Amino acid sequence: MHPTDQKIFTKLIRLMRKKRKAAGVPESASVVEMIDPVIGLPRFRKSGDAKAQESASGSAEGEAKAKAKAKAKAYKAAGESGAPSMRSRRGRGKIADGPSGDQGAKTSEGTANMLRTVSSNDGNDVPIAHAEEPPVNPGFNIFANARLWRRDQGNLNYSGEVAKLYRDAFTPTRPKRSYKDFSGRRETIETIIQAVEEEKSHVILLGEKGMGKTSLANVVVECAKEAGYLVARVVGSADLTFEHLIRSILEQFSDRIAQAPVGDILQRRLGAEDLTELLNGGTPDVPAAIRIFEQLADNQAIVLIDDFERIEDTELKIKIAELMEVLSDQGAWLSFLIFGRASRATDILPKSFDSLPNITWVKLQSMRQEETDHIIRRGASAVGIRFNEDVVESLVRLSQGVPSATQWLCLLAVRRATQRYAAEVELPDLAAIVHAAANKVDPKLSAHYDSLCTSNRKGWADDILYLAVQTPTDSNGVFSTDEMSRISFDAIGRSVLELPLHSALSRLANDNCDAVLQKVGTANGTCYRFANPTMRTIVMLKNANRIPNMRNALLEKVDDVEYLPSPGVA
Repeated sequence: MHPTDQKIFTKLIRLMRKKRKAAGVPESASVVEMIDPVIGLPRFRKSGDAKAQESASGSAEGEAKAKAKAKAKAYKAAGESGAPSMRSRRGRGKIADGPSGDQGAKTSEGTANMLRTVSSNDGNDVPIAHAEEPPVNPGFNIFANARLWRRDQGNLNYSGEVAKLYRDAFTPTRPKRSYKDFSGRRETIETIIQAVEEEKSHVILLGEKGMGKTSLANVVVECAKEAGYLVARVVGSADLTFEHLIRSILEQFSDRIAQAPVGDILQRRLGAEDLTELLNGGTPDVPAAIRIFEQLADNQAIVLIDDFERIEDTELKIKIAELMEVLSDQGAWLSFLIFGRASRATDILPKSFDSLPNITWVKLQSMRQEETDHIIRRGASAVGIRFNEDVVESLVRLSQGVPSATQWLCLLAVRRATQRYAAEVELPDLAAIVHAAANKVDPKLSAHYDSLCTSNRKGWADDILYLAVQTPTDSNGVFSTDEMSRISFDAIGRSVLELPLHSALSRLANDNCDAVLQKVGTANGTCYRFANPTMRTIVMLKNANRIPNMRNALLEKVDDVEYLPSPGVA
C-alpha cells in the first residue's frame, strides 16, 4: 500500500472523529451524524443584535432546565420509575418515557414523550425539554459535483467522501473500465492477443454472470487501441440487425481512422472519409460487407460483439458466422471477438459456428487464489485501508475465484469497518456481512441453494455441496468422487460412506435447467463440476460457520450501537 493512500484515508477518518468530538458527543455514546447538531436548541437568524440573541439563548436554556427539574421532582413524588431509555434513531441522546399509572399520567399531562435526555460528563442523564421530531428519511451522503455546487466546504459529510473512495475501488455492480483498475485473467488476455496477432483467428469467449466478461472486453479494447488497431465494439440486443451491425462497425472504423496521425492517407486510398459511403446508400449484405473489409486488408482490425446472448435473431447470427468464415479463408487482418453469457456454446450459438475453421474457444473459469489475493490488495491500496491477514485469507476462500463475489465481499466489509470509524478491516467486519453477501452476489442462486437444503433432504445436500467445493479441481473445475471420498472426513467431519454420495451427485446433476452440477466423462470415469462457478461462492457463504477462523468471528457478540449512516444501497 502506498503511504500517500493510507494518509488520505486516515485523514478522512480523523476528520469524522473530529466533527463528532466538536459536536460534544462522549466516546462512550452512540455515533451521531456528521452534520446535524446534538441538541435541537433554538436557532436565530444572522440579523439582529448578537447580545440579544445570546441572552435569548441563555433564557431558553434556563427555562428548559427549570421545566426539566420540575418534571423530575414530579416523577420522584409520584414514586414511579420511567420506562427504560432507548437510543434515539439519530444518536442524539436517550428518549425517556413518562411514568406509568394514573398519578403519573396526571403529573405528566401527556408531556412525557416530549422529554429528551442526554448524557453529561459525569454520567448522569440531564433532561432537556424538546418536542418529539418525526423520523428523518435517509439521504445521499456523497455530494456529487462538490466543486460546482458546494460552497460550505467546512460542512462536508466526510462519511460520503470515504464511501466514494472505496466505492470506486470495489465495483461489483459495474465492470472495470481500464487496465489500471483490472486484476487477474493474465493468461486469458494473452490467449486472446496471441489468437489475434499470431493466428489471425476469431475468438469466442463464454462465461457465466459475474465472471468478468465485460471488464475483460474493456481491457482487450484498450490494449488493441494502444497498439494501433482499428477497433469497433457492438453490444448485442434483441433489435440488432445486420445493417445496424455493419454500419456501426464502419462508423467506428471511420472515427478511428480520422484520429490517426496519417489517417488522411488511408482516407484517400479508400476514397471516402466515412466508410459508410462505400455502401452507396444500399442495404448491406454479407457480400457487400466482405468487399468493404477487403479494402482494409492491410490494416489490423478487431470487431468485438459483447452480450452475444441478447441477440435473438438467428438469421443475424448465421450471417455473422458466414462473415467470419469468409474473412478467415481470405486471411484478412480482421478478427471477430464474440463474448457471451453461457455455460455451453450451444446455448447461444447456432450450429453454423461448429463448422468454422479458425476459432479460438475460451471458457472463463474461476480465478486462481493468487489472482483473487491481488484483487483484494490492489483495491485496499487504492482506498488506503488495511485488510487484516485473516480477512484476506477468508475472502479468498469465500469468493472461490469469482470476481464479482470478491468485489461484493470487499465492498461490504470495508463499508462495515468505516461505519465504525476504523482504518482496518477485521474479521468481525467480514463475519457481520457474510449472510447478506449471498443475496448480493446472486439472489437466484442463493434461493436455489436454500430450496435444495430444506429439511426433506435430511441434511445431505449441504454436506455434499460443501464437500464438492472443498475437493481439489483441475483447471476446468472438474473434481472426482474418489478425491471427495479421500477428504470427506477432514472437510465435513464424517465419511462419505454415511452419505448417499453417488445418488446425491446424480440428483444434483440432473439434466433440467436447475442442475447444480454437470457430469464430465474422463479417462478415470465419471467426474463432476459446478454448472455455475458462482454457486461455489454461495455454498461457501452459506457454510461460513465451518471455516475455522470464521466460526469464532460469527459467534462473537457484537455491541448494539449505531454506526455511521450507510451511503445507501450499493
